[in-house]
Amino acid sequence: MEVLYESIDVGTLNKLVGSGDEGEIYVLSTTILHIIGVRCGVKDIILRFNAATEPVIQLIHSSNEKRSRSGSKTLCDLIEDNEGIRNSLINTGFIQIVLHSIAAETPIKQHQTSQMYRESDFKEDGSISFPSCPSFIQIGLLKVVLRLAELGYGLEKLGVLISGVERLKRHKDAQLRNVAENILQILYSQGIIQSPVSTITSKDVIVCELEEQIRRQNSEIGTKEQEKHNLATELRQMKEEKEKVEELNQKLKIEVDQLKKEKDRHRYAYAKIRERRGSIDRTNFPKFDSDMDLRGSFNSSSFSSSFKSYDFSSTIISKDPEDIEFIDIDGQKKRIVKKMDDYDTISLSQVLYDGIWQLETMFQVEEDEDTVHFAAVGIVQDSYDIPADAAHSLAYSGGVNHKEQDTYENSTFKENQSLRLEFDSDKGTLVLYIDDVQQPVYISGIKEKVRFIIYMHYVGSSCLIRSLKKLPEQTYVHVDGEKAVDW
Repeated sequence: MEVLYESIDVGTLNKLVGSGDEGEIYVLSTTILHIIGVRCGVKDIILRFNAATEPVIQLIHSSNEKRSRSGSKTLCDLIEDNEGIRNSLINTGFIQIVLHSIAAETPIKQHQTSQMYRESDFKEDGSISFPSCPSFIQIGLLKVVLRLAELGYGLEKLGVLISGVERLKRHKDAQLRNVAENILQILYSQGIIQSPVSTITSKDVIVCELEEQIRRQNSEIGTKEQEKHNLATELRQMKEEKEKVEELNQKLKIEVDQLKKEKDRHRYAYAKIRERRGSIDRTNFPKFDSDMDLRGSFNSSSFSSSFKSYDFSSTIISKDPEDIEFIDIDGQKKRIVKKMDDYDTISLSQVLYDGIWQLETMFQVEEDEDTVHFAAVGIVQDSYDIPADAAHSLAYSGGVNHKEQDTYENSTFKENQSLRLEFDSDKGTLVLYIDDVQQPVYISGIKEKVRFIIYMHYVGSSCLIRSLKKLPEQTYVHVDGEKAVDW
């Protein structure tokens, strides 16, 4: 047997083992070297136990899960029965094997490795990456570590595994997480936080974890950048849609304005047609300036009376002179014609005080309607600048509207009806007559200077001012159902 040993070329066997082949040549070469090593008569008990456990550790690394589990169980049993086995595992590199197996794809520099790796295994930067280890192999190895920890052997040296085992607590395999947590619980309970000895492999684990953190952070950054890009794209699209909507709204507004102008033009043209047909005779009547500083004599014979009245000229005040046309009909009567659909209150400049004043008007409406809509006559406080609100004015439009309050007991007036307002400054009253019929609702308590007002809305509507007079005495009387509205 000795002659046989001497004839074996150990160098050749080492080359065959280091070739990386996984066939029969590797198996036989490794087996022969192991036998030769064991029969060398090594006296160190630790090394001899190491020789005994090495094949079992190889079995745990088997790609066959059943064999791997069998190897792990065998080694756990040996640990419990034999103190030499325990010391051998703690002191002859088993911990480094475990650390290597749980540190998946950990880069190791060439100058940090042993001679067991071939030159061709290294990358251009001098590092080598080990393939990730199957979970069942990691579980088998960690069960051996757990058994050592439970028996209280080599806890300080087992501390070098803490970083790698901590990482396994986040592993997707539940059994692997459970074994890792049990190991850490024992180590931490014994005050083992981290091995005081800084080994190459533990540094590699830290580097691996840092690289994994960097990879995750880069991934998160990439995700956020993509979200940012998507958000910017969405905002740009929303802005474009908003601009399109605004552009469409602007076009629609222009179309609506054009339609409104066209409608106003047709209504105004219709009013002129009615004038030519005789509803409003204004042929060859003079025009007046648009500043509405228009004066005329209101001499009317349409109101019969047994006493003498005094006629007055008046200036018309309008805040929107482009909205109305003021027409002198016969030197006595005046007409106000609406040119646009809009609210407009026109006042007579004559200030009413010291006596009894009377204004007679008549409305004519657009097209073929009979009832007068959005038109009224009334008074306004002399000091008040129209328009602002209705609090200082009063208007009759089929009802009495005063300070935003309506009283509906008067008759509704229609087109071509005579509307006569009589203001008595001494008694502070204002009474309305419709076709010479006194209305029951009147105004009382007027103790200040006022002016008559005329209100219209629709284009083509018009108001004929038949007369403005100062009377020597009142014409109104007490009527059934009369009701006073306080000014």
